[in-house]
Amino acid sequence: MLTLHALYRYPVKSLAAQPLGSALVGPRGLEHDRAWMVVDAAGEQLTQRTLPAMVRLVAQPVLGGISLRDGLDRITVGHPVDGLRDVTVWEGPVPALDAGDTAARWLSDRLGQPVRLVHQPPHLLRPVDARYAAGDQLTFADGFPLLVVNLASVTATAAAAGIPADPLRYRPNLVIEGAEPFAEDHWRRLTIGEVVIDLVKPCARCVMVNNDPATGRSGTEPLATLARTRKFANKVIFGQNALVRGGGTLLVGQPVHCEP
Repeated sequence: MLTLHALYRYPVKSLAAQPLGSALVGPRGLEHDRAWMVVDAAGEQLTQRTLPAMVRLVAQPVLGGISLRDGLDRITVGHPVDGLRDVTVWEGPVPALDAGDTAARWLSDRLGQPVRLVHQPPHLLRPVDARYAAGDQLTFADGFPLLVVNLASVTATAAAAGIPADPLRYRPNLVIEGAEPFAEDHWRRLTIGEVVIDLVKPCARCVMVNNDPATGRSGTEPLATLARTRKFANKVIFGQNALVRGGGTLLVGQPVHCEP
């Protein structure tokens, strides 16, 4: 039997993961997932691809805004109400609200370069690639509202690569347990309680999977192993991008029904 092994959200894109026991899920994915983002002076997204140290910063949604923590040092940032600007997430431009100078200084000090924090409130829309969805929206996630991985695939890849098996290397929202390795290649729809999720596109991976999710230190694995074993159409594939077709509440431990 398949079960929902773990749930994760990332309140600020590319900062530390937040494990959850339950989560509301809607058309844009898990509630509060990637509603904030760090950008450089030109408005380009910043991620662990170039700044692995971002993983050491922790974000927690709070009433009226977000709390950011670096060890014992923390700051609370309110939802901005003005400062509309365009930022870039891969294809860009994406409309966002700038969170102000105080947040920018706090993050710049910790990341070693001038950065800004931006927020995407619900009324600012960003469409999913029309090749895979018609009218779907998402937050600052790379391209789709949800990312699903199979725990057995994580374990098999880690064994082949000689590294600890940690799903967080792949930045998933949902981790599914009870399947054979890479069975997710053939999943098309998951039903978890009242939630219905369509898996629409394999996830192409980059060097970010080589970052240790606890420390941010970079190596060569598991990307080197995946490049030998999971390369299709010149892209390294791991996990599945997904769209929400029926929202509701997800609970860790729930049974998962899979349709091929």
